[in-house]
Amino acid sequence: MIFIVGIVGVPNNYGGFEALAENLVERFSRDNIPTTVFCEKHFSKSRNYLPDIVIERIGFSANGFQSILYDLIGMVRAARQGGTILLLGTSATAFLPLIRILWPTSKVVVNMAGMEWKRSKWGWIAKKYLKLGEYAAVKFSDKLVVDNQGLAEYVKKSYGVDPGVIPYGGDQFSDIPKKISILEKYNISPFEYDFALARAQPDNNIEMILDAYSRVPKDLLFISNWSSSTFGREILERFQRYSNIRLIGPVYDPVEINTLRSFSRVYIHGHSAGGTNPTLVEAMHAELPIVAFDVNFNRHTTENAALFFKDSSELESIINNLTSEDRTKVAMNLKEIAERRYRWDQIYEDYLGVLLE
Repeated sequence: MIFIVGIVGVPNNYGGFEALAENLVERFSRDNIPTTVFCEKHFSKSRNYLPDIVIERIGFSANGFQSILYDLIGMVRAARQGGTILLLGTSATAFLPLIRILWPTSKVVVNMAGMEWKRSKWGWIAKKYLKLGEYAAVKFSDKLVVDNQGLAEYVKKSYGVDPGVIPYGGDQFSDIPKKISILEKYNISPFEYDFALARAQPDNNIEMILDAYSRVPKDLLFISNWSSSTFGREILERFQRYSNIRLIGPVYDPVEINTLRSFSRVYIHGHSAGGTNPTLVEAMHAELPIVAFDVNFNRHTTENAALFFKDSSELESIINNLTSEDRTKVAMNLKEIAERRYRWDQIYEDYLGVLLE
């Protein structure tokens, strides 16, 4: 039995870990591998979605401070039943030593996501706790997995451990249709707007991106959960007055997302604190030219084939001077990398090797 702990739920309508879980459990179901997924209490699975996948609900949130209890309860329930636990994130890994003492036969594989303790949204107490969780994940898991070579280098340098490197896939949108009528809904035309998609938090450099676009004659469509935080609401209030900037709330319909992304001129990626970000590899598979924040994780993911900015002035310069030839060359190079490195069937085989070894 494989247990997945640390996500809101499946099928995915939230974020990166949910996309990973969804693509894994679909293949677990296909291959008749018994699987249990722990989900938030309110999360409902449609009846026709993988009926052989067991859903266990937990009465806390999978995010914020409640995620500590949420993940801990999931780990305890899974450990009691025996089997292999795939723990996504480090919210509760500080308790791994206790889990190992009480249920020593349970196998725990941890995907540490990124250096969560470095995110600017956390206070110093939370950062200390998350740093402790990172240490425990490295020292007390049966196997540590990271999604980016930059994270692997960090773990090796900090703890002397070589983690497994398994990135995200991005080809799940290849069979999803694109509908021009969706562009009409937003009053935009194909390839006449730039596109960004990120959660509204400071380490995604949203303010930097919007500041650049407030000074250039290019349209930007930016999708985020603006109303979910004070930061997001402040950004919305500050930048929605610019006629060339469209700040759109969360969109989870895959056809709509695929259409808006695929018909954009350029994809702007501001993430700075994670590893291999799912939206980045999805944009690579969509054969989009990508302008990314200059951090080693993004350089590893794109093999330095994207264009990079360190501040709003650099981004402004790239946007103003990007030629159609530049866009075509960057897009083709990134597509080749995506096909070679970020396919879900290969990601699944890599995880299967770790979970069942």
